[in-house]
Amino acid sequence: MTTFFPHVFGHNKIQQYLAAAIDNKRIANTILFYGEEGLGKSTAALDLASRITGTTRIWDEQIASHWLTVEGDNIESLYRSPDGKIFYMKPQHMELKMEQFRLLLENIIILDDTPHVCIIDEAQSMGAAIANAWLKTLEEPKENLFFILVSHDITRMLPTVISRAELYEFTSLDYQSFELFLNKQKKQLPDLQGRNYKDIYRISTGNPAIAIELFGENGMQCYDKAVRFWETITHSSLPYTQIFESNKKIDKKEFQQELLWCMSIGRNIMLLANIPEQAETITYITERERAIAQIWSDGKAEKALEILKVAYNACQRYISTKNILDMIVINLCLIKNGG
Repeated sequence: MTTFFPHVFGHNKIQQYLAAAIDNKRIANTILFYGEEGLGKSTAALDLASRITGTTRIWDEQIASHWLTVEGDNIESLYRSPDGKIFYMKPQHMELKMEQFRLLLENIIILDDTPHVCIIDEAQSMGAAIANAWLKTLEEPKENLFFILVSHDITRMLPTVISRAELYEFTSLDYQSFELFLNKQKKQLPDLQGRNYKDIYRISTGNPAIAIELFGENGMQCYDKAVRFWETITHSSLPYTQIFESNKKIDKKEFQQELLWCMSIGRNIMLLANIPEQAETITYITERERAIAQIWSDGKAEKALEILKVAYNACQRYISTKNILDMIVINLCLIKNGG
């Protein structure tokens, strides 16, 4: 890891550019980190905030780690570092609320002229009314007041908000950075043992969070269940009955892990269905995957993969796992049968 973002793997060009911007005192007042979830954007925002304000307490005292991991009803409206230099907010019940922004405004109007940073995580969940209300604040920020917006889906953000920010796109890690990540996180990834790192890189598409989901606790159990799901959809004459019978009680986190594995298997099936001779050179293929690939030729695998992606995105919101599973099974059966 380079030292500018000490808690982030990869994204060296972004780190170098922002380091130079701070050294030259040319850091933008509004910055937007965007890209796929799990690439380190929120952590990078907190690292950058530490650099701008000159404080490390949020990391030294495990404050930042708490902000990043707190979930559900435990999320507070607004977090503030002990020295009052850094503010952090994230969605409550899947969206940013007007009350959170009112509270932030009450704090920033009384700030002194020393550097302060406001981090708005998952900014794509900011409604149009809130975004429009905040445009003036973004356009005319106080001196030494910086906003860092983090978005997993920039297409859901208002163009007027995007246009006020300096944009930095976070993409999949290069292999060298991903390898460093795997070596650092071995204790969190018990299912790594005996596996080829390049296979893990391909399966995880260079995304650290996906690697943790797939190869963390219960990862291989979820893989086995995901393969059985594909086998059931492919071969069973009663897929609805079998799948719903085995998923009467389903934990949401475990369901997300299984969906990630279903997507990974789906990509392998797509490759096997379209370029069987080259598939092995691109990714790691199991015999169980090979046995079901032929049924998903003629574009069926691509359509199935799109359904699984929609399902995974739905799982990030407050949508019932049963309803999501219903949608997956119905659509995949229709696709398999040519519908």
